[in-house]
Amino acid sequence: MSTNLIVANILSLISNGINGISSFFKTKKSILLIQTLECTIGGISQLLCKSFSAAIQLFICAIRNFITVNKNTKKIVYWLFSLAFLVLGHIFNNRGLIGLLPIFATIQFTLWNGYFKTAQQVRYGMVINFIPWIIHDFVVKMYVSAIIMTILMFVTIVNIIRYRNIKEQI
Repeated sequence: MSTNLIVANILSLISNGINGISSFFKTKKSILLIQTLECTIGGISQLLCKSFSAAIQLFICAIRNFITVNKNTKKIVYWLFSLAFLVLGHIFNNRGLIGLLPIFATIQFTLWNGYFKTAQQVRYGMVINFIPWIIHDFVVKMYVSAIIMTILMFVTIVNIIRYRNIKEQI
């Protein structure tokens, strides 16, 4: 295993740990802010694996999260970010069909956050979002990430159950 791949998997472990922690936060704003850091570290990890489409998606996700933590963000902003994900993801895709998974995943989560406002709803979006990322990371040999995200998907499901009766302010 090359040094880049080892470092990428270590960064991915850190990134995914931060993502897992985010599912415990009780507001959408808190989840998105902590995921800004997660996306940045994950983007660096993907760069080291030479998965450029995934890296650009994650770096734009960090910017998106930082900008959209405001609960009054207009839906057009989410659609513009989705367009940026589609165009830039296509330009930087060097993995063929597997490189499309991060593009679809980030568009899904972006639009999800544009239409759903509570932390609980964000958790549902996270579970859906894990699936294409798990497949992508397994194929690009980021095994640590694929395994951790699978675990985090179940942790997030547990948090969905745990927080199901909590009334949230939007």
